[in-house]
Amino acid sequence: MAKQGVHINVTTNVEAVRKRYVKLQKHELPKHWGFAITDTAKKLALILNRNTRSAFDKPNSLTKSSFGYVRARSTQKTIEEKKAWVGRKGAVGLPLKKVQGTKTKASRDLSFKRTMGVYKDLWERQTYGGIRKPKNNQYLLYPSKHSSSMKFTQGRAGTDLNFKRLKSAQNDTANFFTGIPKNGQQGSKWRGIWKRIPGKGKPGTSSYVKPRIKMVASQVTTQSYNKKPFKYNRYVQTAMPRLIRTEYAKQMRLLRASLRRSKIKKMRKIRGL
Repeated sequence: MAKQGVHINVTTNVEAVRKRYVKLQKHELPKHWGFAITDTAKKLALILNRNTRSAFDKPNSLTKSSFGYVRARSTQKTIEEKKAWVGRKGAVGLPLKKVQGTKTKASRDLSFKRTMGVYKDLWERQTYGGIRKPKNNQYLLYPSKHSSSMKFTQGRAGTDLNFKRLKSAQNDTANFFTGIPKNGQQGSKWRGIWKRIPGKGKPGTSSYVKPRIKMVASQVTTQSYNKKPFKYNRYVQTAMPRLIRTEYAKQMRLLRASLRRSKIKKMRKIRGL
């Protein structure tokens, strides 16, 4: 009696699937993850720049574009290696915006370095607080109670000193003087820029007003930053989770669509279409 049996010959595409999976793991997923974190970094930088408008009073163009990003690189091969950065320009190798009004490359480069140093200190104090000290043993100028009424301030809140006017005042020694008044209150808190206000009327009459002085700006040795108007950590912690979820989901949709197109293309090739 002959042996009975069934010969089963199964052809599978296991090897093709395995290669596809390896390609997906090694190339496609890291590539799309890099796109996701790059787009997240770009949008987060835009959000941070947008918040400078509400955190500060009339910020200049450099302040409003202080934050930038560095994209993930194709040389970063794995998901673990993929990195994108967001930060203040100049802080993590991010290029500074071109400084306007400089004519030569050398002067621009010097302006970049100076600007980068100034903005580094500014952002650290405005974000985390701290104490500002003058350079070269000079003094910092701070608004006095008369600064606004005497039109030595600017900005929406009227709390920022108009340094152009103050510089002109210091050069006008006939109407202004700098230091501590000799015939008045003594002590460092009275050091500043003072305006001489001439008397009115004839001495000895009831309408006579004596000459007097008013401080238009105080000179201080330190300035404390306690308000911390720029809430960097809060902005990042609020926006980051939402952005990364959105961008990752978008890249996965693009990847699935790409795989479907690739599969359809292969099927058409097999069928000779």
